[in-house]
Amino acid sequence: MDPGQLSGRVTNALQHLGNQRFPLPPFSEHFKRWRNDVDEVLAEFTTALPQAIDEEYKAAVTKLLEDIRVEFDKRIDTEKNVASELSTVQQQLSTCELELSKLEQEQRKKREDVKRGHEKSKKKILNEIDALDRHRLRLLKQKPTFLEKLLGKSKSGLEESANKIQARKTSLAGNEKGLQHQLDDLKSDYEEKRKSLLEQEKSLKEKLTGLRSSNTDDALEMRNNACQGLSQAVLSSVDRVSAHPKEEPDSAPQTPS
Repeated sequence: MDPGQLSGRVTNALQHLGNQRFPLPPFSEHFKRWRNDVDEVLAEFTTALPQAIDEEYKAAVTKLLEDIRVEFDKRIDTEKNVASELSTVQQQLSTCELELSKLEQEQRKKREDVKRGHEKSKKKILNEIDALDRHRLRLLKQKPTFLEKLLGKSKSGLEESANKIQARKTSLAGNEKGLQHQLDDLKSDYEEKRKSLLEQEKSLKEKLTGLRSSNTDDALEMRNNACQGLSQAVLSSVDRVSAHPKEEPDSAPQTPS
């Protein structure tokens, strides 16, 4: 193949690779595939025009390929680190969201338990008041004996019954206040824990967003510059070959008669 045509084909292929964009990250596999494509293009040039592969060409290409390798290795390592950190943060976020869900469930259960206990206590006090009230009514219906009137026991029994009823009503009112106090304490503790978890969740989501946005560089500029350098190395080597073509070997010497 004509050296000029060959160099044109090779540089066009390198230009295409230099402008090639990659899909979404991770880019590690794209980097490896791209490097293999570059190697194939250069191998085709070497095979088709071996006389162009001089020391100057080898030195230039070796340096450019090494620079590419080093840069890719850095980016691949960074990508691995980011992927690892992403996994860690995602796990932390899942744990945080699970804690929020558990907190909600625990809060509902605690409220239900407190209300259930309150209702049980309230029912007991109401039953006691009802029993005391029935006892007081029986006392009212009973006719006191002469001795009870004389000693004032009838009046004393009614007063005692009324005092017990009042005491139980006071206890009932205290029970209502106690319920509200317990519910307020539960709410305060719940809101404090929930606030902490929500702040943690927000922080983790922001961290995830930052990590994802830091992992979107496909090294286009670096790859483009490298391919331009490789193209220049190819063109320069072809120019040297054209300027100093190798002489064709002489015809085989004739055997003296």
